[in-house]
Amino acid sequence: MSGAYTSASYPASALPDGRSRRAVGLGLLMLGTVVLAATLRPHWSERDFRYSEPVRAQVVMLDRDPAVLGFRYIHRGRLYAGDRFAIGAGSGAAGLNHRHGDWITVKIDPRHPERSVARPGLSPRDRIGIVAAVALFGAAALLFLLPGSLHPTRKPA
Repeated sequence: MSGAYTSASYPASALPDGRSRRAVGLGLLMLGTVVLAATLRPHWSERDFRYSEPVRAQVVMLDRDPAVLGFRYIHRGRLYAGDRFAIGAGSGAAGLNHRHGDWITVKIDPRHPERSVARPGLSPRDRIGIVAAVALFGAAALLFLLPGSLHPTRKPA
């Protein structure tokens, strides 16, 4: 019986049974959901929706260490200035992608046009969070889709 594998060849504790795999898969699914929610929360928060009106702004201040991006814009005939890069943050790494004098699009709060934000979308950190969440979802799906038993069995010839 050389070459014949049976479930007795492997200790039962070495390979997870279907219920354990589903529990681990559920844990990975929950972890992926938390990572995705934490990554995207600033983008869908209630505060974000107030900044709904896009306006053209000119970069007037740029410093790379620490990263500062200052801009000015005109709304309804009045001149405003801002340096806020993202919701819930001050100025940030956005300046690294721009030069002094560049024109960018910022979003303002139409009720309070002095409030503005120059958020270009997903940051590299956001992208990493999304990739991590997708990887966790994929691992969870794999654990759910595997056949019921991982114990190799081969009938003797």
